[in-house]
Parts: sequence; structure tokens; C-alpha cells
Amino acid sequence: MFADDVALITDTVCGLQRQLNALRIFCKDNRLNVNTKKTKIVIFRNGGRPSSKEKWLYEGNELLIEQSFTYVGITFSSALSLNRMAEDNCVKGKRALNSILASMCNFGQLPNTVFFKLFDTKVFPILLYGAELWDFQTRTGVERI
Repeated sequence: MFADDVALITDTVCGLQRQLNALRIFCKDNRLNVNTKKTKIVIFRNGGRPSSKEKWLYEGNELLIEQSFTYVGITFSSALSLNRMAEDNCVKGKRALNSILASMCNFGQLPNTVFFKLFDTKVFPILLYGAELWDFQTRTGVERI
């Protein structure tokens, strides 16, 4: 039995450790293992360093604190930067667009309707993935692509 991803969210240091302890018990009861080398902690805050008290353990292993992580394709930074989410989508969207353009070079001139259909099918969903979280600001990188 495999679990692909698990996210634990709380607003206190103690709350997260309690959740980690509950996860450990659940995993033990269901004969699951957690890869602590891949397990990361992100503290959402506006700058500053974590205090020395902010440490979390899973089965005696201290978990690393990261500045950002990607969960189900959306990048979350410790400052919850919406720009970072949009920029990451732009990089992925540009890669998909370049793939389409390279394919068009191999097949010769295609009608504009075919190009736009490919763009709407392959690039547009990548660019706007998670856009519900961005707010209503104009994202120039997305508009440029």
C-alpha cells in the first residue's frame, strides 16, 4: 500500500508535532513507512528565522525546514508568494509552447486554427493551473506567453 503525498497543516509548533505523532501511529497501524529524507517542513511567515524551539521529529529523525515546496503542482514559498506560483507556471508553459513550436517546424506550416487549438489544449491549462490562488493581479509573464 502506498500513499503518494500527505500534507499536515497547523498554526502551532506543538500542533504539528501532535499531527506527526498521529501520522506515525496511523502508519504503524497500517504498515506504512514515511520517507523522512523526502519529508519537509515549511513555515509560512513574513521573513525571519525559525526559533530554536521550532524543530519537529518523526521517529526520532529531525525533519528539515525548507523555504518552499511543490504540492500537487503548485509551489508554496514560506512567504506564500503568489508571484512564485505564477512564475513556475510560466516556465512550464513556455516549455510546452516550445515543444509545440518545435513540432510545427518538423511538420511544416500548419493553419493558425491548429496552432491555437494546440495552445489551448497543451499550454493554457499549464499557465493557469492554480490561478484561483493568485488573486486578481495581472501576471505579465502569463500574458507574455
